[in-house]
Amino acid sequence: MDGQDAARLDPVHEDEDWESHATVRYFTYELHVSKQFLIATTLTSALYLCVIRFLSRSYEECFMLADAIATDHAFNADEQQIFNLLTLHETSGMKNNANAAACLCKIALAIDDATIMLPVPLDKYAALYVVQLHQVSVRCRLTEEQELRLLQITRDDCIKKEATVRALQNQDRSLIMLATSTNPKTLKPQEQALVDDVHRMVASACSEAGIKLHSSEIAQLIGYIIADNIKYQQDKATKVQVDNRYKQLLAHHPKAEATAPSLAHLAAGDDEDEGENDGDGDAAALVPPLTGVGQ
Repeated sequence: MDGQDAARLDPVHEDEDWESHATVRYFTYELHVSKQFLIATTLTSALYLCVIRFLSRSYEECFMLADAIATDHAFNADEQQIFNLLTLHETSGMKNNANAAACLCKIALAIDDATIMLPVPLDKYAALYVVQLHQVSVRCRLTEEQELRLLQITRDDCIKKEATVRALQNQDRSLIMLATSTNPKTLKPQEQALVDDVHRMVASACSEAGIKLHSSEIAQLIGYIIADNIKYQQDKATKVQVDNRYKQLLAHHPKAEATAPSLAHLAAGDDEDEGENDGDGDAAALVPPLTGVGQ
């Protein structure tokens, strides 16, 4: 536990919605010979432990565990359901905590090679990490190479979301809702044809913006738009600070595989809207088996 920041999680033992989507009912962990930490033997168990450490505000332990959830393939149903628990952070009292932001950034880096998107606004927490870097504990610090990669990922993520918003502007909301489905078996043939058209429009919009989308990402992107996660906006001072940090990192690492585009447009929306404007909805998240987070 990270001292006084630790929080208690209240388990919900009979959550029908959670259990209907879960194939793994429990996890067992070996205790390391040093008796200092647990050993996770599967990706799913490591992910669950990492998320629980995060929600219980054990940020330093979560940061170290993030390496154990590195993957280059999409999560299965169990893993995605566990991963979506991170959305509980958005309603907790620690959503502006610098170490929490560092953990979310480290998790985003761990899944960078997979077609998985963080279920909370990455641009928000990457900016928070940069702005409050002086408050991040030593054990939760990213290396400069990791921080540079984080800002590159964030830029691409924001471009994807902005392009998706443009592609969906004139579409019927009920059709957009159908387009979030990740299981084609639940759709009728006519519905599937309409959904395929929406997916093609989103993929085309992202391609025009210079970003190539994997087909499995499109439903996630649309789900996040509906959840209103893109509603977050940065103030001008934050945009400038993030942009300057990015240029500074590029100067230190000139061989990085990136040009030096301005990150001033990272946040969606107009510049006149300053400060935080968090969306509370999360259409993609399943009902979690935990309550009392942040209480």
